[in-house]
Amino acid sequence: MKKRALRFAVAGLVLATPAASSAFQGKYLVGDEDGHQFLDVEKSPDGRYGVKFDVSNRGCEGKLDGRGVVRNGALVMRPKEPFGASDKCVVRAKRSGESLSVKEKGCLAWHGVACDFEGDYQPRKAPGK
Repeated sequence: MKKRALRFAVAGLVLATPAASSAFQGKYLVGDEDGHQFLDVEKSPDGRYGVKFDVSNRGCEGKLDGRGVVRNGALVMRPKEPFGASDKCVVRAKRSGESLSVKEKGCLAWHGVACDFEGDYQPRKAPGK
């Protein structure tokens, strides 16, 4: 009986793994709709993610259209079209409950010095909710 229960538990873990890899898909924001720091993540049929950042505040704007893959539980994203060979932009997102905690490295070319893509992104609510 114990062996059978263990087999079902292991099978459940194996079946749950693909769901975890799609856990990043969604629309997120930092702050409110006016302040804007948006992140949209869509899973592609090839298993990768399409990623779009859009940030703006007084005196600063930034956009990044990228591709991401899941590595060690984090979504690791790079620009689709880098700013030349020296572009080292990498953005990492880790799930924290319903939100995504985002850190970037080497992405200054994609936004001004007064803003960035980092933050704790919360799920965007549908209008009227």
